[in-house]
Amino acid sequence: MPVLAEPEKLRSGTPIVQEGESVSNYAWWTRFKDPQLNDLIDQALTNNHDMQIAVANVEQAEAQLRAAQYAWLPTLDAQGGAMGSGGIDTSYSNRGSASFSNGLGRLSVVYGTFVPSYSLNVFALINQTRVAEASLEIQKAARHSVQLTVIGQVSGGYFNLLSARRELALQEKKIELLSRLKEAHHTRLSAGGANATSLLETESRLRLAQAMLKDVHDDIQKTENAIQLLTGKMPGAFSTSKSPADFSIEGLIPSNLPSMVLHQRPDLLMAENNLRAASAQIGVANAAFFPNISLTGLIGGASAMLTNLFSVQGGFWGATGTVAAPVLNARKFAEVSVAEAKQKAAYANYLQAVKSAFSDVDSQLTSMQIANQKQADLLAANKAAQRLTAINVAQYKAGVRDIRFALEAEAEAIESERLVNGGSARQLSQLVTVFQSLAAGYAVTASK
Repeated sequence: MPVLAEPEKLRSGTPIVQEGESVSNYAWWTRFKDPQLNDLIDQALTNNHDMQIAVANVEQAEAQLRAAQYAWLPTLDAQGGAMGSGGIDTSYSNRGSASFSNGLGRLSVVYGTFVPSYSLNVFALINQTRVAEASLEIQKAARHSVQLTVIGQVSGGYFNLLSARRELALQEKKIELLSRLKEAHHTRLSAGGANATSLLETESRLRLAQAMLKDVHDDIQKTENAIQLLTGKMPGAFSTSKSPADFSIEGLIPSNLPSMVLHQRPDLLMAENNLRAASAQIGVANAAFFPNISLTGLIGGASAMLTNLFSVQGGFWGATGTVAAPVLNARKFAEVSVAEAKQKAAYANYLQAVKSAFSDVDSQLTSMQIANQKQADLLAANKAAQRLTAINVAQYKAGVRDIRFALEAEAEAIESERLVNGGSARQLSQLVTVFQSLAAGYAVTASK
């Protein structure tokens, strides 16, 4: 495989080190200590139909490799048959009538043979085996890719569901506060202490919150169905007990990145083995110019009686051998050129895959940093909103301010909590994407 100059560190500041192991066995989701998340991923790894298809494709590639390996072995066929002989005896009588008689001879020869044969082109068999080996590795990498995708979809869907349910609770609270605020404005308007503008503004905000609540319900049912499908179940609802704020992502991402991690990504493994297969196909095409040796034999027995077929007296044998090599075949030269062009394309694809892997990981780790920074700002803003709410509620209880100020502050605090909830969801979603780019977890097996 070609060797590329790798960066010393990523834009996020993460250093690239040579020492280290792949994170393919890193079950990062278990670090959250959430039994429901662990169970959902175990179900998906066991019951997901895309996973089952990927496993079947690996089994098919394994069988094709065995077929390529068995091509080195001779073949043995069995044949058998019989031949009959005899005559027709015809007589004619002049006594006023004709008589006609005939008879068939009995079975005269029965034979049975075994036909061993061996056809050998060493160069072709070696390269065909290499192609089959590379194809098997490609299917294994494809299975790893499917597992990564399934883990990412289940965990991401689960976090989105928790976020949607938290959003539902916050929207319901906001609708309750806006309803109370609307009543307060209406009371003040009736008493002549307010104008209709504040009432209409609150009515508009209330209607918008109610409309958004319907979207949240729709998101929840779609996410539930998607998770059920991923785990091999029929559509349906299921309960959860956590919210995004319950998950801490601190310390989950490695502080440095071994280059081995990137080279064990399924897309790189597929590109690498595609290159190996393409190189071996050049050998297969060139093997057509080498001699092909064929050996064929015949061993068996013949007898006039079926019971004597396998006796020593009825035996016979024979053997033939041929060596064939092309002298002039322009098509074979063209096939070599085709194989060489495919190898060049596979080489370029491999180089592109390596560079894309580093670019992807760099982008995702940088996005993770940005998501963390944004969440820190949202948490700070939420703390300020909570303090403002506490002040307005205290002033209302002391009779200093109108209840509308307290309700307005509470509604703003709810809006701030919604932003924090959305930020937590973005953090968790980005964390899933980071581990997808690092190819973490594709070698983990279900725990049950």
